[in-house]
Amino acid sequence: MDPQVVEQVAQGRVWAGKTALELGLVDKLGDLKDAVRSAAKIANQTEYGVTYIKKPPTARELLLKKLFRLLISMLPDLHGQQTRPLIELARSVLDAEALQAVMLLNDPQHVYALCLNCSLN
Repeated sequence: MDPQVVEQVAQGRVWAGKTALELGLVDKLGDLKDAVRSAAKIANQTEYGVTYIKKPPTARELLLKKLFRLLISMLPDLHGQQTRPLIELARSVLDAEALQAVMLLNDPQHVYALCLNCSLN
């Protein structure tokens, strides 16, 4: 697609995948692995490696993580042994969004199911 046509259609906006496909802004939909495979194919590369660069946590993120760990370590003293499954689950996820979702769990019997392939959103 010609860059001027892309500019007229896209208008600098971020489009949902399906809409971008319908507008002709993308060739097909896929995940990151599909994109890497496609880029390797375009570059005529059959052997290639991928290096994922993880952004180091900010000072704020490190502080929040430490605060959440402190909070979790205090939970048994605040609520007794009934919170143990929640504590273990929270320790395994320890990011702000997931921990917030875990803290909203309120089954009086403390019985929960966890899908290891699903997000907690």
